[in-house]
Amino acid sequence: SACVDAGSDRVLSGARDGALRLWCLSTGECLMVVSAHATCVSGLCADFAQMVAVSASWDGSLRVWRLDTGERMQIIDAGGQILGLAAILRE
Repeated sequence: SACVDAGSDRVLSGARDGALRLWCLSTGECLMVVSAHATCVSGLCADFAQMVAVSASWDGSLRVWRLDTGERMQIIDAGGQILGLAAILRE
């Protein structure tokens, strides 16, 4: 799963190992790795302006993160596997 910031050169990716990675597109450098979930990250949504992201996983949780520090802000138990995540962002 991945989320791209159209206003900058940042991409947030989620992997099968449960990790989130923040990348710089212009250099290809991995800026941060967060051990986010016990299993596969199945969805991501990020507000790069506010430096906040939400990740979803097959482990049945949604987690809210600070993109500037990697700090986990909240865990939400969805009660079962989460297969995807969609978001509508307002200006």
